[in-house]
Amino acid sequence: MKALTLISVILAAIMVLVNPANLKLLNVKALLVLATFMVVSELWSKSGLFPYLASRMSGLSLALLSYLAGAILMNDAAVLIMTPLAALKDLSAVPYVTALVNLGSSISPFGNPQNVIIWTYYSLHPLDFLFLFPLTLPPALYASFKLRGLKTGLRAERPKALVTSAISLVASVILVELNLSFVALALAVILYLITFREFPVVKWDVLITLAAMMIGFGGLSKVLCVPKTSCFLEAVLLSQVISNVPVTMMLLGCPWFPLAAGVNLGGLGSPIASLANLIAIKVSGIDVKEFVRAQVPLLLMAILTYPAVQALQFFHFK
Repeated sequence: MKALTLISVILAAIMVLVNPANLKLLNVKALLVLATFMVVSELWSKSGLFPYLASRMSGLSLALLSYLAGAILMNDAAVLIMTPLAALKDLSAVPYVTALVNLGSSISPFGNPQNVIIWTYYSLHPLDFLFLFPLTLPPALYASFKLRGLKTGLRAERPKALVTSAISLVASVILVELNLSFVALALAVILYLITFREFPVVKWDVLITLAAMMIGFGGLSKVLCVPKTSCFLEAVLLSQVISNVPVTMMLLGCPWFPLAAGVNLGGLGSPIASLANLIAIKVSGIDVKEFVRAQVPLLLMAILTYPAVQALQFFHFK
């Protein structure tokens, strides 16, 4: 993460020196929204709901829980919860749990940083991201099949603060839709403070990195004159080598649906394709080659699914 932050900051500084107008690429609303849902995710994490449910589930139900965790929490928080549970019993389950978390996060406007950026940049309705659901089905079903015998063997305490967690989630979405992002952040922090009698830990490194990416990679996109037409395959392939969040910055201006599909499905595959992948590998200790070998079929399914759905003319988004 430190290396990524350093690279992003250096690139941002270069882009500002090349053209000071690149400072306007900073999306303050997206940063506020991201910070808000970091707090909301931490609130849900400390509630203990997902470990509690996981302790009573196995196989396909546990796979579904991983998918839902990605949709409700931000994917990095969900991976930090679900990956250790999977690794307790079977290290080979880690790539599939991670994939399910990433796929689940793709159908939520706040499920991952790239969706937060796309949500705020294109002023989308939160439910628009559900149109990505059919694209996640083939890889999600395959990953679920691979987890059919998984049991965590965990004992967990009963969850707490579920009402506060639910209120914070719903209220944050509504306030963001009303263009009251700062109020949403303040409310999330207040609810967290009231519930746990402490301030939430702010991931300043993530926020700084994302801010630098907005300027750096957004400016680089203008310098390179990156085409902004149909960008699904470009988003998938670029995500494998520079990660899906920087790719999102570079391809903003493309039609939102192929961009969202590309950067979300492109989070499968290589370790660097998604920050959640790097977290899962670090937390579990799984061999990188084993992780990639398990995720490549999921990535190929995702790539093949997009044109199949597009051919049926389900989606026509600008």
